[in-house]
Amino acid sequence: MSHSHASLHRQQGFIRPRVTRFVGLYCLILLTLYNLAAAGLIALPVQIILKNQLHLPPTQVSVFTFLTHWPYIIGFAFGFLRDRWRPFGKGDTGYFVGVPVAMCLVYATLAYVPHTYGNLVLGLTVLAALSALLGAAAQGLVAAIAKDFGMTGRLSVISYMTLNGALVFQQAFGGWLDEHVSHRAPFLVSACVASGVLLVAFWHPRAIFRSGCEVFVAVIPEEAPVAIRRLLRHKTIYLAAAVLFLWNFAPGWGTPLFFYLTNGKGLSESEFGASQGWVRMGQVLAALGYMALCTRVKFKSLLCFGTLLGVVGGPIFLFIHSPREANLICLLAGASCGIAVAAYYDLLIRCCPKELEGVAFMVGQGAVVFAHPLSDLLGSYLYEKGGFNLALAITTTVTALIFLPILLLPNSVTDPREGMAVLDADPPA
Repeated sequence: MSHSHASLHRQQGFIRPRVTRFVGLYCLILLTLYNLAAAGLIALPVQIILKNQLHLPPTQVSVFTFLTHWPYIIGFAFGFLRDRWRPFGKGDTGYFVGVPVAMCLVYATLAYVPHTYGNLVLGLTVLAALSALLGAAAQGLVAAIAKDFGMTGRLSVISYMTLNGALVFQQAFGGWLDEHVSHRAPFLVSACVASGVLLVAFWHPRAIFRSGCEVFVAVIPEEAPVAIRRLLRHKTIYLAAAVLFLWNFAPGWGTPLFFYLTNGKGLSESEFGASQGWVRMGQVLAALGYMALCTRVKFKSLLCFGTLLGVVGGPIFLFIHSPREANLICLLAGASCGIAVAAYYDLLIRCCPKELEGVAFMVGQGAVVFAHPLSDLLGSYLYEKGGFNLALAITTTVTALIFLPILLLPNSVTDPREGMAVLDADPPA
């Protein structure tokens, strides 16, 4: 089958199930390796170093986190670099080789240098920048594949699942290695995990990469200023970013929820940790449900239904009256979020302009990263002034505002069914 005939079949939704399964497997492997490399195993060991060796108070630990995460906030810059520069003319292969090697070197260096505050800030900031660049390549590639093969819903769920799996892996094994093996072990194992991305660096299945190592046969010939103007005119990506910002701006779900459940409802730290595990479990189960629903239900219906569940889901925390009830309520609260999270990432993929998937996806990710510290800071203030109910009320109100950008979405974004190629919502003039 010629490339033109293949594209026509993709646009008409006649992609064979065997092909979609293979595409899904490729993206699953790529995103799993990327998320494991980006998460690493050093988050908890570094917190232990800051607390026990450097004796930092909680506020300074928060400052440390902000100082080492700012590259994610400007992730759009790394995304633009990925979209405009193809190292060695090899598409994303150059990033899948060079960035993991650099990450391995940084992880290994951190294993042996003195763990001073300055060394940790520098090392983790460099790791964050490398992770943002690798994420722009991996997520941008997956976004291009998802639009081209009409798999925006299914691949958005795979993206969400692999991220959660990497975080669980990080939480489960990072602290154990630090406690039972050595303080260097989490850094060295993280270096080995980062090298796993090399497994997909030179794997270019012809079913996906129809032009050497590029997803598309033709690359849009444009200079950087033209690309910037095209991105600025692409209004839908900012609607998607607004949705993600409003969803993650949840003042009641961070520090206020921790104090509410531990101080107000008597949960121990371990019981609180278990309850948050049930929240994550609920989200995962609902996201799996989205994978089945997206092939049968219109995207806009799922988008609105998921948002509605998110609005009514938060207040169910008020039904927790004892530690025994916490797990069930938290499972339901998590389930109320899963469809929304999957739909919002589906929306982000649909809104990415062609050949600017990296920068567009990182604009959305930047909105997520920026929303978290702001909402937690506001939530702590609201909790001190009016208690958990006030913080939760503000969260519910902000979540309801998501319907505004949803109403502004053009039909070109919301109409294509799962299984049909998604064209640019704001094509260049």
